[in-house]
Amino acid sequence: MRHPREALYELICELFDTGSLLRFVTLGAEGERIRRGLPTEQVAMAQMVAAVIASLYRHKVLEDFLTRLRREFPRRAQEIGDVHAIVRTGEREQARQGEAKKVGALLSEVTVGPWVFGVIVVATTPDEVQGLVALLTEVITWNVSVQS
Repeated sequence: MRHPREALYELICELFDTGSLLRFVTLGAEGERIRRGLPTEQVAMAQMVAAVIASLYRHKVLEDFLTRLRREFPRRAQEIGDVHAIVRTGEREQARQGEAKKVGALLSEVTVGPWVFGVIVVATTPDEVQGLVALLTEVITWNVSVQS
């Protein structure tokens, strides 16, 4: 499956030139704010499209943009709908991955000889927690043996 931004990029390049893209963006939700954040000098179409896509995501108006595209280009509605589906699927997948990568912190004790050290381990999986605790134990053990 194509990456959502790649699919969106290809679609926008097929539908617009730089001037018409800027006019279309300006007339939509958050249009003036988005327009102010875009390059002001003459830039290649590729750079402008990339900047527009980033702004649509940043301002959370991609849904509005795609809905307006369907109205403005009814003969391309199927293609626009396909890209919209790719974008939605990509966003859901990113959200799932984001949930899986949430960082957790764990307070653990590391005992070295007569000393007990409290350590905070920050990791994303139980295996990472175990690995980091083992590594910290080694480091603390080495430091204690060097200082003794």
